[in-house]
Amino acid sequence: MTVNSRRQDNATATQQALIQEAHSLFCKQGFAHTSIDTIALQARVSKGAFYHHFKTKKEMFIACYELQAKQLAQAISIKPSKDPWADTQAQSQAFLDFIIRQKNSSIPLQEVITVLGFDNWKKIDSHYTMGIILRALTRLEDHKLIKPYNTQLMAETLYGILVNAAISLASAKQKKQTYEQLGDLITGFLDSLRV
Repeated sequence: MTVNSRRQDNATATQQALIQEAHSLFCKQGFAHTSIDTIALQARVSKGAFYHHFKTKKEMFIACYELQAKQLAQAISIKPSKDPWADTQAQSQAFLDFIIRQKNSSIPLQEVITVLGFDNWKKIDSHYTMGIILRALTRLEDHKLIKPYNTQLMAETLYGILVNAAISLASAKQKKQTYEQLGDLITGFLDSLRV
């Protein structure tokens, strides 16, 4: 059994405090208006401690977005039932539910794509969320419940719909109505894949 030293525990706690405070600041102020000085001040650490863990503000931003992506992946990772169709619909609904629950405590996707670039954003997001969607659709395919389209393309299309739904929902003035309409649209897309 490996036991971390107190120094390792302190370093981990410092890194987590930096990520937590930076994430909150990026959500409220955006990338451009959040300084390394402010992040260090909010995390109650020195600027040197920041640079010990992160080389740049962008590297910190990536760590913050990865945390957010992990939380989303956890939210849509449901325990499989005997009904793969119901599970896939529940995962899609869980995606929308996560966006509603987060309110202003998520870094907006538009900001993430602007700062990281489309390819880097997609790489991170695909690592966490896309695999779950692909597995859900592969399960439907294995049970012969969906049409014989290319599974990767179906997963990317559903993922694209969910991402755009998240953007629409985050900026909607009438959240409840938009949430319901998006839920119906996603269900309609899934139903169109049924055999």
